[in-house]
Amino acid sequence: MKRTDFSVDWLFAACAPDTELLPWNAQFTPVDLPHDWQIRHADDLYRDGTLFYRKYFFVTDVPGTRRMLWFGGAYMDTTVFVNGTEVGQWKYGYTSFWFDITDALHEGQNEVLVRCNLRHPNSRWYSGAGLYRNVELWEAPDLHLMPDGLYVAAKEGDNGAWTVAVTAEAGSVTAASAGHTLTLHLTDDNDSLLGTASIPADAWAALPSPDGWRTGKETAIYKASHTFTLQDPALWDLDAPNFYHITAELTGADGVTDTLTTRFGCRTIEATPDCGLLVNHKRVLIKGVCIHHDFGCLGSAFEYSAAKRQLEILKSMGVNSIRTGHTPPAPQFMDLADEMGILMDVESFDCWRSGKNPYDYGRFFDEWQEKDVAAWVRRDRNHPSLLFWCIGNEIYDTHAGSEGADTMRMLLAEVAAHDPARNGIPTLGSNYMPWENTQHCADIIKVAGYNYGERLYASHHEKHPDWVIYGSETSSIVQSRGIYHFPLSQSLLSDDDLQCSSLGNSRTSWGAESWDVCLQSEQRWPFTLGQYLWTGWDYIGEPTPYHTRSSYFGTIDTAGFPKDAYYVVQAAWLDPKTHPMVHLFPYWDFNEGQLIDLCACTNAHSVELFVNGESLGRKVLDSAKGRTASWQTPYRPGSVKVVAYDENGKVVATDEQDSFDDSAMVCLQADRKTISGDGRELAFITITTRDKNGNPVRNANDRVTVRVNGAGVLVGLDNGDSADPDEYQTDSRRLFSGMLLAVVAGNGRTGTITVDVTAPGLRPAVLTLNAAPFEGPVRRRLPPLTFGGSTQEIPVRKLTLTAERTALDKEHPVTHITAARRPAAATFTDIEWQLTDDKGVPAVNAAMQPDGDVLTVTALGDGTLRVRALARNGHDAPQLISQLELSISGVGQLHKNPYEFISASRFDASFGDIGNGNERGVSTSRTGRSWVLFDDIDFGPDGADTVELPIFVLDGEPTTFRFWDGEPYAEGSTMIGERVYHKPKQWNVYQPDTFKLDKLLRGIGRFAVELNVKVHIKGFTFTRHSRAWDTLAAGACDAVYGDSFTRDGSRVLGIGNNVSLLFDRMDFGETGCCGIRITGRSPLPANTVHLLFAAADGGETERRVVEFGPQADWGEQTFTFEPVTGARQVTFLFLPGTQFDFDSFTFI
Repeated sequence: MKRTDFSVDWLFAACAPDTELLPWNAQFTPVDLPHDWQIRHADDLYRDGTLFYRKYFFVTDVPGTRRMLWFGGAYMDTTVFVNGTEVGQWKYGYTSFWFDITDALHEGQNEVLVRCNLRHPNSRWYSGAGLYRNVELWEAPDLHLMPDGLYVAAKEGDNGAWTVAVTAEAGSVTAASAGHTLTLHLTDDNDSLLGTASIPADAWAALPSPDGWRTGKETAIYKASHTFTLQDPALWDLDAPNFYHITAELTGADGVTDTLTTRFGCRTIEATPDCGLLVNHKRVLIKGVCIHHDFGCLGSAFEYSAAKRQLEILKSMGVNSIRTGHTPPAPQFMDLADEMGILMDVESFDCWRSGKNPYDYGRFFDEWQEKDVAAWVRRDRNHPSLLFWCIGNEIYDTHAGSEGADTMRMLLAEVAAHDPARNGIPTLGSNYMPWENTQHCADIIKVAGYNYGERLYASHHEKHPDWVIYGSETSSIVQSRGIYHFPLSQSLLSDDDLQCSSLGNSRTSWGAESWDVCLQSEQRWPFTLGQYLWTGWDYIGEPTPYHTRSSYFGTIDTAGFPKDAYYVVQAAWLDPKTHPMVHLFPYWDFNEGQLIDLCACTNAHSVELFVNGESLGRKVLDSAKGRTASWQTPYRPGSVKVVAYDENGKVVATDEQDSFDDSAMVCLQADRKTISGDGRELAFITITTRDKNGNPVRNANDRVTVRVNGAGVLVGLDNGDSADPDEYQTDSRRLFSGMLLAVVAGNGRTGTITVDVTAPGLRPAVLTLNAAPFEGPVRRRLPPLTFGGSTQEIPVRKLTLTAERTALDKEHPVTHITAARRPAAATFTDIEWQLTDDKGVPAVNAAMQPDGDVLTVTALGDGTLRVRALARNGHDAPQLISQLELSISGVGQLHKNPYEFISASRFDASFGDIGNGNERGVSTSRTGRSWVLFDDIDFGPDGADTVELPIFVLDGEPTTFRFWDGEPYAEGSTMIGERVYHKPKQWNVYQPDTFKLDKLLRGIGRFAVELNVKVHIKGFTFTRHSRAWDTLAAGACDAVYGDSFTRDGSRVLGIGNNVSLLFDRMDFGETGCCGIRITGRSPLPANTVHLLFAAADGGETERRVVEFGPQADWGEQTFTFEPVTGARQVTFLFLPGTQFDFDSFTFI
């Protein structure tokens, strides 16, 4: 079979969604493949459209030749036309497919037109769009080897003998098989022939009429098999990936007519319930990561150079296995895994029938899953890196009912039909393992991946000893490279800068408690196979906990730059004997006196920290508790250094961070010096800056402009900043945390490529690459988009804070903080000030008065707080946060004010698995009872019984909330309401709801919220009860004075001359009151009562007059008057001559 690259010289046009026919006026532009339409518009990555790709090509008629068009992947809902004739459809965007186009061709020029219909939302991540993988043209004789029909199963026998069972399929449209022979050749990686077998056509088995999953036009399919024997073969292993090859040849009267080769390896893989994963009979702990398929600034277009770089960086972290979340990868990715010794957990679907988005695969599942399973399994079944066939991720069908188990059996049968020798092990990755229906499915498949279900391992292993258990998704700890939110002891999911702390203290509600806890799980549960961290690499989409551009989950950002978590994982996964390491973080540039948590991760026995040469102590690490040590010390300029020691006290590794100044020069470092000039190979250039002393500026955010001249072209820029709104494929971006990636390719010429990088006020840098000679077609790259803003901007890198004093008390309740911008030449001058607690929630124990660069802080109550200065640098959200700690003592205690928003993160006590919620909220336990309690709340004398909670539910089902006065179920506590919340789910969006409680809460009290399911609660606000509408006793007045009256319990009797009863806190709202009911008694025919409504804000006092009487016995009289609105102080004024006994009143 002749395979020709078909990826160049295409034309592309984007049209309106659901366009069936190509518009006559469609605007086509030249593109080469792979091509991702969406990545060129980073501000609109999820737009809809119908994408048309057109290519003209010439065909010379060769009798008996079949031509097939193969697509590595097309996103999505694809239809292929040749010369106006539809030759096939393919719905799924992630499986490879081909169509026989022979009957639509004619000699001479032909046209292929591909239509992809893209609607959103279609995935939970960034999918990309269009022909984002390679395309090939295949040519074969009428009787030909089926492209995916060569199947190899190498199995170990006795005494070092291995059997290599080979099955080959041949297909025919019209030709007969008689007179043909299938010959199989077994060779090693050096092309040495190890065996040959010839099978004549009369020994072939005719398969039943072509199955429904086949896409070709073959009317007859034949199968031939042979088993070779290998003695003591070189094994495929993680450290030594050795290969063998099977070549199938079809021969006829004229000699060899068709050839097909596949590569395989000899290895044994066993997944056991008690002894873990055995590869070639050796225990291998899965040190895995999940990754999605995009490459940051390159989008979803598959790039071999990017994939290889990605796997090399991950392998250096200690990774030995990849889980392709949640779709089949590009075929070249599997080749790389084979060659690099990486085990592959290859996933198929993120949903079955029950979709997760309106336009996802769920709408096609019933009709297309059989074709997709066949395409998925048959393409990758010979890869020695193959470990798992994962038939689904977090599949709701398995949870919803018994139908899920039936679907699982169907899928397992289909996988087995195409991989009967179990080269790959079927599995399922699920977050529904706590529930019975999914457990029933696990009992069918037996190899169960748990998404964030470590707490279930022990009980499920005891209950189901035949299950094989592993962590298919773990961690989900979010972090932004080089961003640190202090203190380390405070879990901080989100902050105003739209970044997550790289200290490791940004925990999601469902994820691991910490990196150390996550990475020690196999020590706690040694029977498990290991785990897959979510994720190894940041990806576009799913930007929990914000609504930014890309994810924060990765140990490596979208640019391929390691975060601190990368080194924490290294400390757990690298062998200290062969790869000793230590990593110190954060960088060393903060406000003088600011308390800094310094962390060191190492795989060594112990580690010691030095600050400016002074030891802060050596710490011995317990591997059962983690591989990270921490110290807290005030910042002072200089250097910090960590030294790692082995068990004998020998130094095995060191790391150091130095203070630094503003950027003075640009620095460039390329990962290679030579690339092919054909545009297919990429060079990855890291851009950094150094200060005038040559120190790396770790928090540099300078805007640089990149110019590529000569034999190259700039492909894209990526800084790994999820919150950066700039384009990916542009010529100018800011550094993020001191780094920026530039991607360069050849432009079809050979010779020198010059890369020039400039930045305002900095010494520029120049780097040269060589574009090497090449053969074959050139892949043209679109030129970068020109940056639309000012390339001369100078962002604020740091706000240096200086305080008169940081400890306030009764005698010194005021301090002034001054902020200085660095660099001084920054073109952005805005500064915003905040006072917060450690969680970033506005502090209530101090008041602030900003005046430009100076902030005055006045103490109001005891406790600690943080002064924060923020700079936006021209963006919508702050780009940096500088902070300094203050302490207040001797001033007095302040209570929580329920009438202003109280963040849920300010809870004082809790029960159950309480985690971080979005926007400084909390999340409750997924299963079982959990609650949060808020203490020391001042509800005031009038109290409140109405509370509003912004709520985010995960499933949209009715959710029961229980509210308590006090700690739930504790003695003296009272449940004050059981209410149901039910609103349509909006992912990562809080929706407020208001609940009326059974009891009015007054005075200093406590309030608790209890649930039995997982929800996110942002916080709460009570509505102050307005006693203006209550029936108030006269004796409940706030003051009474005058010539004659007597207090008698709740009544005021004998009211005579000039008596006034004052009632504060009477709020009539916008509607207002328009009357009153008074209960009293009087012998007089009329008692004139003056109602004085004094405005709370000092405005005009309004007067209403009513006449009460006669009323010999206690009775009620009703009066109406012109409405009175707003907050008022109400005075009942009785003038001389009054004789009145006052019981109560009600405004109406």
